[in-house]
Amino acid sequence: MPVIIYARTTATGIIGHHVYNEKHESIAKVSDIILDKNGKASMVVVSEGLLGMGKTSAFDYSAITRVEDDGDVIMPLSEDSIKNAASFSYNTSYKGDDTMRMIPKNGYSVDQLLKGRLLNHKKEPVADIENIAFKGGQASRIIVGFDKTLGFGGDRAALSYSDATIIRHGSALDFQLNADKSAQFEIYKEGVKN
Repeated sequence: MPVIIYARTTATGIIGHHVYNEKHESIAKVSDIILDKNGKASMVVVSEGLLGMGKTSAFDYSAITRVEDDGDVIMPLSEDSIKNAASFSYNTSYKGDDTMRMIPKNGYSVDQLLKGRLLNHKKEPVADIENIAFKGGQASRIIVGFDKTLGFGGDRAALSYSDATIIRHGSALDFQLNADKSAQFEIYKEGVKN
């Protein structure tokens, strides 16, 4: 059964898009979303400037008032609020001053997850992570691509976010299925081929 997912409720539908204030002034770009261990979006990471090349800061995800159809994000921010906000770092072992806001130790970068793979219960890659869909600030679906040729074509599937576990190996992040969900995914893939 097809699943309909609206682009503006996905990670790739938000990351890279402009952040506007209520006066519709472009003040930053979304560079990442940080998830907690349960898949709840806890932070939105923004970079100032039209190209998103300036200072990087993180704000509570709940500060997003809405996401437009084109993916642009509306937040009650100003250039001054970004300049006065603490800088953001992915380095959890940073021991500097208290003005740096860091990714929580149990937090996950959605940008990093989008570079990951879906692994079966034997830790073998079975698909690429293409997107993550959100519902009410909670990661709800993982969109994966499989049976590609040189990274193109292939098929897609939308899995429940709770069907997989995030695993780290080095700096990489992947999703892993348990034995039961791995078998179900293989049956689905076979059905798509036929």
